[in-house]
Amino acid sequence: MTPRRTAVVLICAIAVCCTAQAAPAPLSFNGAEWIWFSADPMPISQSFPGGANYFRDDLTLPDKAKIQSADLLITADNLYTVYINGKLAGESSANPDDWRKGKRFDVKAMLAPGRNVVAVEAVNTIPGRAGLLVKLIVRTDSGKPITLVSSDAWMCVDTETAKWQTPAFDDKAWSVAHVVGPHGVAPWGKIPVPSKAQPGGAKITAARKKVRQA
Repeated sequence: MTPRRTAVVLICAIAVCCTAQAAPAPLSFNGAEWIWFSADPMPISQSFPGGANYFRDDLTLPDKAKIQSADLLITADNLYTVYINGKLAGESSANPDDWRKGKRFDVKAMLAPGRNVVAVEAVNTIPGRAGLLVKLIVRTDSGKPITLVSSDAWMCVDTETAKWQTPAFDDKAWSVAHVVGPHGVAPWGKIPVPSKAQPGGAKITAARKKVRQA
């Protein structure tokens, strides 16, 4: 091989290597935990009463941060409606068995430097297993992702209160979320993440309104 041809091969190899390094890793729920509300501080199983529960946590972004992207990954056994800073960000389908399919919402426009609150209404449609799984991945101009995952840092309650999803609401009287298990735990296993995000902030569908009113 001539020196010139060798140089061309090396340049191509370096270019391929750099491209591979630059490609972002696929998003996943790894690091998030299944959580739920429990009146019992140490439930003996994954079985919970039917009904709606309410969850909150917050994520602080650096001052003057320029948000490049923000992906909200979420699923719940069985249904959910999620809010960011008091505004509707997304919802599950009306099918209570669709927890097997995680959803991915583009919520970049809903975030801002400083404190951001993620609030979720999650519904267990019948008594039995229940769980909420959430992961918010924010990328800023710093290049380092900032994440918020469902964990025992979240606060929760089983009674709806006015303006519970807003940043100004005081949740100090709420309970600490019960961790059912990490992402991947049985019976849920690994939840897939869509390759593309859907826009956050869409209105609640008619099908979901019927479920909420039932």
